[in-house]
Amino acid sequence: MMEVKKTRIMLVYKPVKKNFRLILLTVLILLAAIVFERHRFSYSLVDIRAEIMALDPGFSSGRNLLGDNDRNVTGIMKKVLSICKGYLVGFPNRAPLQRLDIDIGFMEYQQLLQDRERALAKGILIEPTKVKAKIRFNNQTYKAKLRLKGDYKEHWMTKKRLSLKIHLKKNKTILGFNEFSIHKPIARQHPYDATFQSLVRRAGNLSSQHNYVRVFVNGESYGVMDVEEHMTKELLEKQRKKNSLIVKFSNEEIWEFRRENDFVPKGYRLSDNLLNVKLYEKNKLLESTKYRKQFTYIAQERIKRYQSHLYDIDKYSKALMFAASWNYFHTIVHSNWRHYWNPYTLQLEPLTTDQGEFVPIRIDNQGKWQPEWNSPFNMVLIQEILHTSTFKKNFQKNFEEVKDAISHIEEDFNFYHRFFPVDKKVDAKIVFDNIKKIDKYREYFFLQHKKDVLSLLEPTFEDKKNLSDEEAEALPAHIYARHYDNGTIEIYNLLTESIILKKILFGEKNLLEKEYVIPGYTGYKPFTLQINKTGLQDNNLIIETELKGHTKTHPN
Repeated sequence: MMEVKKTRIMLVYKPVKKNFRLILLTVLILLAAIVFERHRFSYSLVDIRAEIMALDPGFSSGRNLLGDNDRNVTGIMKKVLSICKGYLVGFPNRAPLQRLDIDIGFMEYQQLLQDRERALAKGILIEPTKVKAKIRFNNQTYKAKLRLKGDYKEHWMTKKRLSLKIHLKKNKTILGFNEFSIHKPIARQHPYDATFQSLVRRAGNLSSQHNYVRVFVNGESYGVMDVEEHMTKELLEKQRKKNSLIVKFSNEEIWEFRRENDFVPKGYRLSDNLLNVKLYEKNKLLESTKYRKQFTYIAQERIKRYQSHLYDIDKYSKALMFAASWNYFHTIVHSNWRHYWNPYTLQLEPLTTDQGEFVPIRIDNQGKWQPEWNSPFNMVLIQEILHTSTFKKNFQKNFEEVKDAISHIEEDFNFYHRFFPVDKKVDAKIVFDNIKKIDKYREYFFLQHKKDVLSLLEPTFEDKKNLSDEEAEALPAHIYARHYDNGTIEIYNLLTESIILKKILFGEKNLLEKEYVIPGYTGYKPFTLQINKTGLQDNNLIIETELKGHTKTHPN
C-alpha cells in the first residue's frame, strides 16, 4: 500500500513545468496506474475512464473538471493536488454520501451482460430483461428487480458503471424512492438537470428528483452515481399531489426503427405523439374503472384539433419559460416530459425530466430569436398553450414566478456542487442574461409562433409516394388500434399508402366477414368497425394487415 502511495506522489510532482496538457495527462496516468494495479488485463479506453471514475476522484466527469480559469498551469496544478489529496484523505467539505449495495446472482448478471452485448450490436437498448437482485442500504436488505436502462450507449457502453433501473418489491422505499434509476452523473447532465428540476419545483411545477450515493455492485465500486426517481405515487406524494395518472405521449419504436434501417417513410406515424399515450403503473391503475375512464378521455382528447382544455395553461406556460431561460428544450420534448392528471382540476400538468446545459440566447439583426436546439414551437401541445387567451393574460404573473425561482439558481448549483467538490463552479450568468432577453423580446419569443400545427402535420403530395417492396417489408407496424368496451374498434393507418385489413383475431377466430381497404391517413380520423366483442379486451385481439404482400400483426 505504501509503495502505491509513493508512486502516486511521484506521478503528480514530476511533470509540473510548462504545459498544462502534460499536467492533465499526469492525472489520467495517475488514476490509470491505480486501475492497472487492480486490473492486469486489457481494457478499452472507455472502460479505463469508467474505472477511473469508479475510484471517486472527486469530479463528476471530465467535461465538468476544468473551467475557463483553470486552463493554465496554476489552475491545472490545483486540480491535480485536489484530486490526489481527496483520493488519499477524502474531501472534508463534501456533502454526506450514503452507500448502496446491489447484489446480483451470477446467472442474472450474465443476462445483463447479454442484454448489453445485444444493445452494443444494435446501437440501441431494446426490451432488456428484468432480473432479481438484492439491495442493501442503511443496514437493511430489500428484494428488487432490475434491468439495464437507457436507450443509447452512454448508459451501457462500459463494463462498469452501467445505468440500471431498479424496482423495490412490497412497496418498499430507499431515499423515499420505490422505483428509481442509477446513472453516471454525466448521463444526467450533472449538475444542470438536477438544478433545473429543483428550480421547476420551486415554482410549483412537478419534476423528477435526484440524489447521489456510493454504489457497489457485487462488491465492486461504481463510484458516486446519480439516483433519479421514476414516475410513481411516491414521487407525487412527496410533491403534495394526490395519486393519479402519469402519462407520456409517444414511445421509442421510431428510434428502434431508425437504428436498424436507412430510411423512414415520409409521413410515417410510428410513435406518433398524438396517438400514443403511455400510462405509468398501468397494471395497477387500469384495474380501476375510474382511472380507465380518465385514461380514455385523455387519449380521445389528444387527437382533437382543439385540445387546450386538456392542459393546465399556467403550469405548461412556466415549463416553457423555464426551458426558454435555459435556451435548451430537451426537457420538454415528448420523449422526456411526462404529464400528471390532476383529479381535482381535471387537467394535465407537466412533469419535466432530463435537462441539459444552458446556452446563451442570440438575437439577430431583426431582433428575432430562434432556439439553439429542438425548437418546441412545432409541437401541437405548445401551440395549443400559445393560442389561449390565458397564456397572454397570465404571462407576467407566470414569468415573475419563474424569475423568482431562478433567483435561487446559484444556491441550487452550490448544493449539487458539494457532491463533487473538484468540479468547476457553474456560472449562472447566461441564464440571468437569457431571462432579460426573454423579457425584452417576449413578442418574438412566444407570440410570433402561433400556427395551426395540426394542419402542418397532414401529409403533403411529396409525402404520398409508394414504398418499394423492400421498404414495405421492413416496416414494424402499419396501424395503431384502440378497442372500446362497447365493441368499437378504431384503426389509424400510420402510412400515406392504403393497406388491407385482413383479420381481427380473438384467439383463433376471425371476427371479420370480409377484408377492408384502409386508405392512407388524411388527418386523425380513424377507420371504425363494430365487432361482437364487448367489455375489456386488453391484448386479447390481434389485428392483421397487409401492404404489398407483407403482413403485420398488431395487438389492441
